[in-house]
Amino acid sequence: MAREVSASAATLPATWGPWLFGPGRDLAILLVPIFVLLSFVAFSQTSASFAEDSNRYAMWLATNVLGNGTHVVLTFLLFALRPETMRSTPTLRAQVYLGIFVTLAVSSGFFALHRWEPQAAIYARAVVFALFGTHHTLSQNRGYWSLYVARERSAGLKPSDREGQLQRMMVPLTLGLLLTRYFFVAASNENDMPFVDLGTPALLPFKFIGVLLLVWLAFWAVVFRAVLPNGTQRPKLLYLLAVALAGSVSLLAPTWGLVLFFGMHGLEYYFLSERMLTQLPDDKKQVAQRWIWPLMVLSMAPLIAMGVVTLMRDETSSEALQSFTKSGFWQLAVTLSTACVLAHYWADALIYRFRLPDVRKIMLARIRL
Repeated sequence: MAREVSASAATLPATWGPWLFGPGRDLAILLVPIFVLLSFVAFSQTSASFAEDSNRYAMWLATNVLGNGTHVVLTFLLFALRPETMRSTPTLRAQVYLGIFVTLAVSSGFFALHRWEPQAAIYARAVVFALFGTHHTLSQNRGYWSLYVARERSAGLKPSDREGQLQRMMVPLTLGLLLTRYFFVAASNENDMPFVDLGTPALLPFKFIGVLLLVWLAFWAVVFRAVLPNGTQRPKLLYLLAVALAGSVSLLAPTWGLVLFFGMHGLEYYFLSERMLTQLPDDKKQVAQRWIWPLMVLSMAPLIAMGVVTLMRDETSSEALQSFTKSGFWQLAVTLSTACVLAHYWADALIYRFRLPDVRKIMLARIRL
């Protein structure tokens, strides 16, 4: 892996140094979600009426503008414009198509369940998206950590073996802590239901978050102790600090922690997709650099429009909007968008398996590492 990274690193602007996508983009991934969170928390202190909806607005922004809920279609734009990303292993294309079929079936099952028992459908969606969505987000965090390590190797640094072990621990440990917080710990001292309310009281009291937070902070203390003595570069250090912050906020206040995780996740994928779609000398399909962002926005437009309709429905008493969002057309759109999200989880788990040499060779070449 290190040899491949070194061979292609020269294609990046020298001024980028240790940054993955340039200092502006890398810092935006970290600072924009934090700015959104702090802004909406500050605004909520100025108006009692706004305070009730401040988190909902922040979540909408992180989902529909920063891209947590809209970026999912970019995976399929990548397949359309850079088909070699789906051919890195002999069976990858078939696996992706199988995933699309399975996720469409699951989404149709959600739709059928909603028609039969709406509350059960809500519970099923909550469990599926909390489990697979959180795993997907954390896997991308780990992937970015790995890319920063690759960048360091290309600069001649030698990250410790201990850091690799901690990378492998991050996803299962963080997933366990967050799911415990979401499903088994009381939402607050006044509310004995968990954050993901499935109709039964939480098994653990609210004060148990102290235990979860202690484990989380202890893990990151070990991480920074492992990376700092090896001359770790500042962009990676900033990124790890941002992930540690997002996790801490998620344990203390899940609705606000999701604003951070959602915002980071969407922006990460925007800039990753921009890089992956950028023309390489051997690409058969020619896509000029100036068209990449317009194509990305155009492909996401239906999902953005759905987000706008949902916001308008919740903000107005329009009978036309209420009727539209109960129509068969809207339910079909929701089913297809759910399938797109789940298929994105599936496809990304396959195409970014850097442990496979053939996948690593193709994907790192596109990322310019």
